[in-house]
Amino acid sequence: MCCDIEGHLWQAYWEGNRIERICKNTGKIMHVINFPGAPRITSCCFGGEDMMTLYVTTAARGLDPASSEDLAQAGSLFKIKTDF
Repeated sequence: MCCDIEGHLWQAYWEGNRIERICKNTGKIMHVINFPGAPRITSCCFGGEDMMTLYVTTAARGLDPASSEDLAQAGSLFKIKTDF
């Protein structure tokens, strides 16, 4: 988990293929980013000069990414420019 510059929570889902942005005031899901080729999302954090770049790590342990297109991105690092 991490918080963005607006104070909203970002939650990573192991075996969930996604991260969610959750409103700090209501607890409702504001945004979902799916990672169809990476089922095991391990962590997320913000960086960059303006703290608007979301970095997402994934795991491949116990998986064989070469065996299936559904696992093609397992073990990857993703960099996503956000624009709230």
